[in-house]
Amino acid sequence: MLLNQAYKDIMVESYQDGVIQCFCDYEVNYAYIPSDQEYDIYGDGTTKYAVCSQWESDYYIGYAATESVSFTIIIINMILKEITVRLVERIGHETKSEQMTYITNYVFYSLFLNTGFVIVMAYANLTEQS
Repeated sequence: MLLNQAYKDIMVESYQDGVIQCFCDYEVNYAYIPSDQEYDIYGDGTTKYAVCSQWESDYYIGYAATESVSFTIIIINMILKEITVRLVERIGHETKSEQMTYITNYVFYSLFLNTGFVIVMAYANLTEQS
C-alpha cells in the first residue's frame, strides 16, 4: 500500500511531500538503503522502480540551495559593513563617540535591510514575471 501511494506521488512529480517524502526519508537516512534500490510497485513482479533516486537528488539540491543563500547573506553583509564603516569615516565627525554611533546605526540598518531583501528575493516565486 505504501509503495503504491509512493508510485502515485512519482507520477504527479510530488517528490518532496506526501508519502514518498516520508518513505524515502526513512529508507535512505535511517534504514541506510541505497536510493537506487528498486521496489516492486504493484506486487506483480513486473514493475520495478527506483522510488527514492529522484527524491534524494532533489533533497540534496534543496539543501545546497538553502546553504548557499545563508553564505551569500553572510558575504554580502561583510562587504556592506566594510563599505558603511569607510563611508562614515570619510564623512568625518567632531568626536570619536559620535562617529561610532553613526557607524553602529548605519551598519545595523544596512545589514538588517539587506538580510530581509536577500531572503525575500531568494524565496520569491517569480515564475509569472516576464
